[in-house]
Amino acid sequence: MSKNTKYFDTIEEARQYFPDGVPSNVIAIVGDGSQVLVSSDNAVNANQQYYNADLTNDEIVNTMVQDSYDEGHSDGYAEGYDEGYTEGEAAGGGSDLEDNYFWINPSQPINNFKFYLSDSTDTSIDISYSFDKINWTDITVYTNQHGNSNISVSSKIYVKGYNSTLKSLHFNCQTNFNVGGNILSLFYGEYYSKFLNVPTPYIGSFLSHQQKLVDASELILSANLSVGCYQSMFSGCTLLTAIPLLPATTLTDSCYNEMFQGCTSLTTAPILPATTLVNGCYANMFVNCTSLNTITCLATQYNESGANECFGENPFETIAQTGTFYKNQNTDISFFDNNWSGEGSIIPSGWTIQDYVAA
Repeated sequence: MSKNTKYFDTIEEARQYFPDGVPSNVIAIVGDGSQVLVSSDNAVNANQQYYNADLTNDEIVNTMVQDSYDEGHSDGYAEGYDEGYTEGEAAGGGSDLEDNYFWINPSQPINNFKFYLSDSTDTSIDISYSFDKINWTDITVYTNQHGNSNISVSSKIYVKGYNSTLKSLHFNCQTNFNVGGNILSLFYGEYYSKFLNVPTPYIGSFLSHQQKLVDASELILSANLSVGCYQSMFSGCTLLTAIPLLPATTLTDSCYNEMFQGCTSLTTAPILPATTLVNGCYANMFVNCTSLNTITCLATQYNESGANECFGENPFETIAQTGTFYKNQNTDISFFDNNWSGEGSIIPSGWTIQDYVAA
């Protein structure tokens, strides 16, 4: 359904014209592009409540997300913006949309790159790919590696999507490769910068057991976490040597559970900047990372009963037996005592413990 567009010179003029809110068949645009006002049928209109001129773009988008992302995105942005404003101006308040899409860069050309689903009941995946970030091809995703159409990839392939979760999405790349871009573009496409304050959807096993993945250092992860959102994200990536930053300072239960489990080539963990730990946040995060010899953890307190509830029973048992553990200078070493077995610190006995000093 195309919507009528009404332009106003000022927000006050728009408010006077629509004192009861923007009707469901109208998009109101302030002339300088600072605000785009849409009606609530772009989200959930059960109560016939309209967004009004007091809402900024970000507030409109955030409300859409809280009500219904699928409805809000597909209707609120994809409909009706053919009246002279670009999608970037309409959705971004006069600013360009983001284009740091998630990408996969194989080390050599391949002809059999493909996406597939591991769950035959999952029919909600909506993704497309591009080689230039301009021309996009929708991807038909099948439920096994053999039934999906092959994609010939000779350079970086960009991927975007509009999903509530990646659930069972996987891809098959038969040569070494790197990944990068903003992970949120897989959920919100080019609008991902509008959703930075929304908890990260569940990544699932999208990147796990990718045994050809070498470098993920250019991947941008969100700092706003949901429960278990990055659980097992890189589990089993045996060639992975470079990893993304973990910017979150507020953690959620099991957010990084088993995130790097079995990454046997990994030598340096990402800095763990959060000062308060929660249940399962780092549980078994580095189990079987047999080459890992540098960990930086800046925690100072638990909101649970002790180290094992947050790190797991033996979180560092199968990492390198010599290395350096950097801790917050305000944290006593007893903070890392094994409160389940009573066998002392969870840090391997052969490791050196130092206070962390920012570079």
